[in-house]
Amino acid sequence: MTAFLLFLLMAQSGPTPPGWTLDVRHDHMFGACEGQLLISEDSIRYETSNDDHARDWNYPEVESFEIVSASEIRIHTYESDGILKLWGDRAFAFRLNDDSLDGDVYAYLEARSLRPIRTRIIPGNTSDTDSSSGTFAAAADQVVQEFPVRHDHLFGGCQGIIDVTENRIIYVTDNPNDSRIWRLADVESFASTNEFDLRISTREETFHFDLKIPLNRDTYQHIWNKVYEPQIQTYRGSIQ
Repeated sequence: MTAFLLFLLMAQSGPTPPGWTLDVRHDHMFGACEGQLLISEDSIRYETSNDDHARDWNYPEVESFEIVSASEIRIHTYESDGILKLWGDRAFAFRLNDDSLDGDVYAYLEARSLRPIRTRIIPGNTSDTDSSSGTFAAAADQVVQEFPVRHDHLFGGCQGIIDVTENRIIYVTDNPNDSRIWRLADVESFASTNEFDLRISTREETFHFDLKIPLNRDTYQHIWNKVYEPQIQTYRGSIQ
């Protein structure tokens, strides 16, 4: 699983990349428009000749990013989507002309987004990944435990591998919709009724796993510390 653990993270002492300019297609309810998605240090901007759909978001104005595949990204916003969609929050879906959404883009957005990024792309999940290239440093999260699992769906399920690392939980599966990276800092709650059971809940979703080998006590404690310990404040510690 070494390849699954090579995250292209921002190097603390490395150069800051200028960002990306991506040729994209933005689908509407009826029709579509084409333009460029510009991802920069301070904002993400969609430039198009269709003025009604051109946008310029600062990162705090983005509710969340969702990387659906190497050729699709969705930007969830705080805009109302109108009466036809019951005034829900508006999401902009962009399809790239090529598979340009890789670990670099994920790491760039992760470093700037104020909220968790929902991604189905696992950086390093290809045999030809060159972890020494690009403007990001290759950094491997230390593995706490790795185990094969079954992810329960409403009907049926899929199988894959979970890596619990120092700062993340990584689920890798052949099911293209289910691979995930969760930062432990973004996990709202987790539960384990026994050593063969694990439930992970975030703001957006809950995944339940049947573990094929036992969850180590140390792994459980590690997840607990990362998820819950930062929220614990003692009475004495709260006195200024």
